[in-house]
Amino acid sequence: MNAKIKKNVLMDTNSNPCPKSIEIVQSHARRGDFVEALNQAERLIRHYPDWHQGHTLAITCCRRLKKTDQEIQFAALGTCSVQDGRHLFLAHAFETFMRHDKFYMALTIGKEYARSNRRDPKHLVKEVFALIALGKCKKAAQTSRDLLKEFPEDEIVLECAAKSFKATNNTQEAISTYNKLIRISNNNWNFYDQLITLLLENGKNKRAQKLCAKSYARNQEQPKDANRCEPVIQVMQYFHSIRPRDGQNDKANHYKIINQKIKLQWQSSLQGNGSYQLIGREEAAANIQKWYGNHAKTLFNCCALPAMQADFLRVAFLAQHNNALYIDWPHRPIHPEGLLAESHIQKGKSLLATRLRGGEQRLWNGFAFNSAKSDISTYFQAVLEKIMDNIEHRVSNNVWVVTGPGAWIDVLKQFKEQDSVIDYIVFPEDFKKYFQPAFDKRKNLQDHWSVKQESQSIFLND
Repeated sequence: MNAKIKKNVLMDTNSNPCPKSIEIVQSHARRGDFVEALNQAERLIRHYPDWHQGHTLAITCCRRLKKTDQEIQFAALGTCSVQDGRHLFLAHAFETFMRHDKFYMALTIGKEYARSNRRDPKHLVKEVFALIALGKCKKAAQTSRDLLKEFPEDEIVLECAAKSFKATNNTQEAISTYNKLIRISNNNWNFYDQLITLLLENGKNKRAQKLCAKSYARNQEQPKDANRCEPVIQVMQYFHSIRPRDGQNDKANHYKIINQKIKLQWQSSLQGNGSYQLIGREEAAANIQKWYGNHAKTLFNCCALPAMQADFLRVAFLAQHNNALYIDWPHRPIHPEGLLAESHIQKGKSLLATRLRGGEQRLWNGFAFNSAKSDISTYFQAVLEKIMDNIEHRVSNNVWVVTGPGAWIDVLKQFKEQDSVIDYIVFPEDFKKYFQPAFDKRKNLQDHWSVKQESQSIFLND
């Protein structure tokens, strides 16, 4: 599409979209062919400019294709032209505008929802979130108070109000609102999570620790299964600390609070049956040297990108330990009864993860558990040897191939015991039942390894 889209481009009007036309777009999307799905969505828009389906599908395709400018354009175009299904479409457009920092455009949608006769809390709060994003926090807090008068017990409104009070540094009012949320939601874990963050940000560390333990405490009305085995489990994550440049102090402080919270949550979830480590580059290098010697450390230090360093460390850790779990930072367990109660852990098999890539489920290295009952240390040792060989011989400038899932997949093909000792969980369907990231670290993909490797060597000293 052209950089500037005008409403009057779409002149061809007809009646309701044909279900078959919509299915054509959706079928391409289901197969992962988002380019063709986008082409078909644009055709749908040309024929039915005032219906929401074409615009919504186009936005979805652009998001999957990482076509940010086009995604924004379709959202803006639909905001002008969509009439039928407008209420539904505006929710998608609002998400696009907020995702890409077009906050005034988001605020316009929020105000339209506020003027609507449909008093739906999940849409009415959009104005508040846009105001907070624009820095108009006092106005956001006042709007929240008005909504609370209309919906005093609504969880969506209460959560929105708590965030607006936090944005105005009205800490006590925010804490009180979160406590009410926890009470009326029957101890929703996500509201505990938000309150723990607020407490840590305000230096109330002991109170945060107590609240965190409470959020993971077992439901006393459901006695522990006497037959359940709880292994002593070791959990490790890798965090590449940043050296704040000018204007990055807020980012560094944000990570500091996030890491404090993640540590508390892992420790509370393990409930004394294991240990948790969050380590950086220097500590990772020292561990690798201790486990595998100077040559392994030298190869680890050749990894230029943080993703490679994490790839190397996770395999080294899993090859060295059993009852060991590695998971990408900043994930943490969310099951209120604790990580060790999870049925996958109770089965006794080692766990690997898969995710959809190119229309098929493929091995993903963002999570793995090496169980003592079904020890696959030999598999991880073979993966480590392949990674070290890949680095030493500079086999590719593609992280996926050198240290990532590609190495895991190649070795798994020769691992004959896999069916008897390995179980699989699917990302994100199964994964999100057990784990949740503390924030979306991929909102900005500029620092992602797939982008970095296009413009630099993935090896140091090259």
